[in-house]
Amino acid sequence: MLKMSGIAALALVLCFSCASLGDPFVVLFSMPEAYTSTALTNAGIDAYKQTLLKDGDLSAIGKVRNFFSAALRYDPSNSTAQRYLMLVDDFQSSRVSSYIRTASALQKKPSRSEADEYGMQVAISSALQLDFFNEDARALQSGTGETRKALVDKYLEKVAEYKVELAKSPSAAKRERLLIDSFALVLKVRNIDTLNAEANRSHNSLKADISAIVEKYLSGLEALYAKGSFETAGSQIFLLRDLDSKIGRIFRSRIDAAEYSLYLHWAKKFEAQKDYDASQEKVLRAISIQRGPEALSLQKKLVDTKAKAEQGSSFGAGLKNLDGYIVRKEYSSAQRLLLALAKNATDPVQKKELDIRRNRIRENLSALYADAVRAYSEERFKDAIALFTTVLTLDSTYEDAPGYLEKAQAKQKVLDQY
Repeated sequence: MLKMSGIAALALVLCFSCASLGDPFVVLFSMPEAYTSTALTNAGIDAYKQTLLKDGDLSAIGKVRNFFSAALRYDPSNSTAQRYLMLVDDFQSSRVSSYIRTASALQKKPSRSEADEYGMQVAISSALQLDFFNEDARALQSGTGETRKALVDKYLEKVAEYKVELAKSPSAAKRERLLIDSFALVLKVRNIDTLNAEANRSHNSLKADISAIVEKYLSGLEALYAKGSFETAGSQIFLLRDLDSKIGRIFRSRIDAAEYSLYLHWAKKFEAQKDYDASQEKVLRAISIQRGPEALSLQKKLVDTKAKAEQGSSFGAGLKNLDGYIVRKEYSSAQRLLLALAKNATDPVQKKELDIRRNRIRENLSALYADAVRAYSEERFKDAIALFTTVLTLDSTYEDAPGYLEKAQAKQKVLDQY
């Protein structure tokens, strides 16, 4: 497909975002239709992966679908847009079917707990949001109206009780708990009765209170990092993400930045303690959130430090570390260390010792390859990718490993789309 500059693509998408995607688009600058189609497709793919797959925001299915529909109006031959349009439709259809199966199974239970009742009602409501005219979903909704009303009334009565408690000016901690619990109940009502006026009014007023709570705890995270209270900070960030997801993810970028900072501080602590493996694990977590220059610099430093430690202060020390990797079957690490030691091995005795280890590693190649093929045949593609990568680290042309790796990566990529 044709590519376009980031600025042009951004301007185009911003232009489209200001209008309904169901309406004809007005492009503010002259561009070939294929470029317009490409920009819409790329924006749609980002929305599909983030909004649908990662966030699970099913209410956005129509908006995501419209990106690809619009892209095809500009360029009917856009195969990528065609493929993703089918993925979105399959995603919607499979979710509707899944919700109906769940609701039907719960309805047939001879006795239902409150959790069962709520789960059934959520499944019915979710199916109707995705396909309002689905006959099975509408029949389920009609047949469970009384139990839905009873559940809604129970939740709203509890919210009213919380309001009375809040009026008594409780402690700050109890006030936060009451607000969070009230908001959770209001969301439950909205999940099963989207048009409930009382729940919608309460939602609008409580949203500001929940935002204030998120803001408060976000502002206090740096103090926790300074004290080394990383586990506590991590727990708070997890809860903040959950709260933020309920108010429209308005703090997402700030929570991402806070989590990046958490793992960076944590990595630095372990580095100072010379626990380089733990430090590397944390810095990789930071990089998975944001490829910040400080985290990338620390990662490089850790890799260099670990390489020097592996090689040891002498050839004998490095050889001992190499033997350890082989015994633990960490063949990728063993191969990396062997190559590093080989660069400085000038003595014939040292070269002979490395040849012995090289042969030991290669003796395990066939078994490692067999494990990789088995993982692939059992459709454990992530395991297969890791194993074939290790095989190719040892021998870049071994058997059919290159082809298997490529196929495993392609199959895993398809699975990751759902």
